Amino acid sequence: TRRQFLADEVSFVELYHPDDAAQIAPQVDAALAEREPFHLRYRIRHRDGTWRWIEEVGVGVFHGGSLAYLEGFLQDVTDRHRTEQELHESERQRRIALEAGAMGTWDVDLATGEELWDEQQERLFGLEPGTFAGREASFFSFVHPDDRELVRRANDRCMAEGVDFDEVFRIIRPDGETRWIAGEGRVVREEHGGGARMIGVCRDITDRKAAEDALREMRDDLEQRVSERTAELVNANRRLSDEVREREEAELAVRREQARFRSLLATIPDVVMVLDGDGRYREVFTSSPELLVRPRGQLIGHTIHELLDAEAAGDVQAVIDRVLRERLPVTTEYPLMIRGHRRSFSARVVPYSGEGVPAVLWVARDVTEQRVAEQELRRSRELYASAERIAHLGHFERDFERDTVSWS
Repeated sequence: TRRQFLADEVSFVELYHPDDAAQIAPQVDAALAEREPFHLRYRIRHRDGTWRWIEEVGVGVFHGGSLAYLEGFLQDVTDRHRTEQELHESERQRRIALEAGAMGTWDVDLATGEELWDEQQERLFGLEPGTFAGREASFFSFVHPDDRELVRRANDRCMAEGVDFDEVFRIIRPDGETRWIAGEGRVVREEHGGGARMIGVCRDITDRKAAEDALREMRDDLEQRVSERTAELVNANRRLSDEVREREEAELAVRREQARFRSLLATIPDVVMVLDGDGRYREVFTSSPELLVRPRGQLIGHTIHELLDAEAAGDVQAVIDRVLRERLPVTTEYPLMIRGHRRSFSARVVPYSGEGVPAVLWVARDVTEQRVAEQELRRSRELYASAERIAHLGHFERDFERDTVSWS
């Protein structure tokens, strides 16, 4: 209380937080040495036992060249400090989210033409942080020549008409690599007739475009096959005199072909899984649930470390880490214990970006019977060779097509 301070019952120094106390005196001494005001922020213990953040501004009053006393004011800024910390944490989380999503942000002052990029935006465009020139022309120098007019028109519409900027375009990085970018932005006008800014984000969607192109090629190939099949049916049925019946039979044949193809897809025995960087099952597809270590409903949302033994989980995690690190497909073979039986699997693992987090697409095939057959074949050959040696026999094979003979 004020009475306790005036009676010297309580020293203000005793109220300093232990982590702050050692920093206060040096800052004050440095300011006094320069005859400058000092500005401090520290914690003190409130009489209710809580710690409060205090902002102190003061000056030294000198008489005859000597310090006479200090004067200033204190302000409780606990709430403001908490808000600042929350803003700082929010900014940190925003930055992490942008980096995880391969996104960068940009901000253009429409009055001056100055353009600001954050560090992630510069990385997306292949630049070192802090090296972007900060002008619109600099941005367009990265845009692929075939896409510049598209981007420029969208940019102009956004500024002139207030239509949101939403375009997909290519850029060419300084190292010559071409990447696909999805850009989104809008014009924000300040209140009371102030200036206007255009702000937005960019995302690298190169992997997604590659997957879309691959899917498009598969669809085109399927459509080509269906088209060819339809043409064959039409040509075969031209011999029929009844045009209506010919058309109905052709349509029926196409529907049967499509149904057969769908049935074929539904019976593929492979196990297709999406696993994130932590080994968590994001999705599981298969027509052979007996090949799963657990029912599908017990896999989704859980990790391999929860469901597999330590050795198997470690091997699977190592493949996931390698694919995510190198961004290249990996082929691997591994055993699993499923319902008390040891099964062998061969898998193709590729990077996958459809989950919004680092993930892989894991396509596994049961090769247990194949490996057993291979082992039996090796064993038969070894027994056959042993029998020949014991009986002092030999054998030969003649290939009539190649006109060759091989001896044991």
